[in-house]
Amino acid sequence: MIDAQRQDQVALLAEVTAAGGTVHGPNRIRCPFHDDQHPSAGVYEGGDKAWRFKCHGCGFNGDLYDVRAKWTNRPVEEILREKSGRPSRKPKRIYPSLEALAESAPGKVEAQYLYTDPDTGRIDLIVLRWLGQDGKKQFLQASKNGSGYYLGAEKGPKPLYNRTRVRQSQEVVVVEGEKCVHVLHAIGIVATTSPGGAKAPDKADWSPLAGKRVYLWPDNDENGLAYTRTIGKLLERLEPAPEVYRIEPGMLELGDKEDVVDYLATLDLQDKAGQSAAVRAVLQDAIPAGPASRLSQRIEAIASGKMREISWPWRLVTELTHALLPGTVTVICGDPGDGKTFWLYQCAFYWQSLGHKIAVYEMEDDKEYHLHRALAQLEGRSYLTDYDWIKAHADEARESNQRQRPFMDALARSMYECPERQLALPELAVWVEQRAKEGVELICIDPITAAAGSAKPWIDDLQFLMRAKTAIREHGSRLVLVTHPRKGRKGAVGMEELAGGFAYARFTHCVLWIEKHVPPKTSRARTRSGLLPDEVQHSRTVNICKARNGSGSGLQLVYEFVPGNLRFEEYGILTKS
Repeated sequence: MIDAQRQDQVALLAEVTAAGGTVHGPNRIRCPFHDDQHPSAGVYEGGDKAWRFKCHGCGFNGDLYDVRAKWTNRPVEEILREKSGRPSRKPKRIYPSLEALAESAPGKVEAQYLYTDPDTGRIDLIVLRWLGQDGKKQFLQASKNGSGYYLGAEKGPKPLYNRTRVRQSQEVVVVEGEKCVHVLHAIGIVATTSPGGAKAPDKADWSPLAGKRVYLWPDNDENGLAYTRTIGKLLERLEPAPEVYRIEPGMLELGDKEDVVDYLATLDLQDKAGQSAAVRAVLQDAIPAGPASRLSQRIEAIASGKMREISWPWRLVTELTHALLPGTVTVICGDPGDGKTFWLYQCAFYWQSLGHKIAVYEMEDDKEYHLHRALAQLEGRSYLTDYDWIKAHADEARESNQRQRPFMDALARSMYECPERQLALPELAVWVEQRAKEGVELICIDPITAAAGSAKPWIDDLQFLMRAKTAIREHGSRLVLVTHPRKGRKGAVGMEELAGGFAYARFTHCVLWIEKHVPPKTSRARTRSGLLPDEVQHSRTVNICKARNGSGSGLQLVYEFVPGNLRFEEYGILTKS
């Protein structure tokens, strides 16, 4: 029987990303299974048509299910059994003792961590920490079965570590890994962690922390921060609610991936009392992290300028929408030929001039085509796109290109072109996630409607948007999507007319609809020249169909698209009086 998941390259890339890998391209992937500073992994299609992930650094090689088993610390047989819904026919190997179990590990076992039920004294889970032949630390999970032990965890939520002491203490520090728990216990501070650390916090039962004061101390890396963010959301569901605080490892001058163990190692304190006092001082300075505290953090971020709005090249659309705040999605819609791509070019040059980091995925035509049109706009001379004019004025065209080379090089570095085949929405979601992780402030796709479709596009659109929103919210990016009206609805304007159905209307923050007028239209608009409306002739109207963060919803802005320089000029707000 054909396994469609194993033959799906996009599904494999998504699994590698979920495991913590960084996908720069199918053959340029930072492996999630070792400290891969330079991309040393890629995916390839085997003779059986199955796609596999291979790392030349650590030697891992396997398909989607092997990757899932690796990052969730579970046997691949268990993964396949979950997929099929059938019980495993292969009996588990039972080891008579913990020593025999440890000897089965393919390396030197450094530590055994026992997850013990405080009520029954039963061992619910065993975690073995061992070193592989490459010197990298690895973990295995095992469970007790009668008088013996077997590899793998029991079904259901995973227990927290150190539950007996957690029950007895009103204050608990949540760290990443059992080693950190033991280091804090040695200086009189109660701590806990979930099996697998940052890999799967949502698989654990956090109910022992209900009603307690909880301090979240992450490792100083993206996985650690994501770990505590997830835990914070899970703790919000508990009754009675815990009092949650968050420790910022960056404020402790920790290096990349360093944790509480490294922090204690940096202190010039040999006695446990001094170390305990130093850790308690860190806890006293922890930041409140409860549900309402995020509102306080948002207000402070806005007031301090940390939560920074990025402006459009035009004053009114900026002031009326506040569309480009961190974590927002803006949709630019219009019929073919209305100038949406030129709008995006103008924005890109403006944002670059202000020093913002951008990324633009052009889904139609190659990079040279778009750079050519962008050069004409930057020069303010539309005839630079004319083939016959360039033939007749070759030196002048070369001079224009040379004059704008720094700007065009910057745009080219930030522009991605569509390959020979159409990308599917899951692939675009991976691209958005990678750009957000890289710190790109403005991520643009032109047009999103050029993505390869499926039999259920409404599901694809929703899943893409949810993944993309999660990525930009976590990293403070902004997403701008160019789209079209629904098929057969040329000339229509409105939220219900957007291609992609309800997802782009309901789950975005701003929708701007560019409307073209042929011949140009004469309207009354409140312009910059004064408070009274002026009569102006214009070839474009920009409809603010939605502005969740601004006051402009329902307003229409009067614009002129100047054919000579291929730029948009903002005139004012359309008025009927």
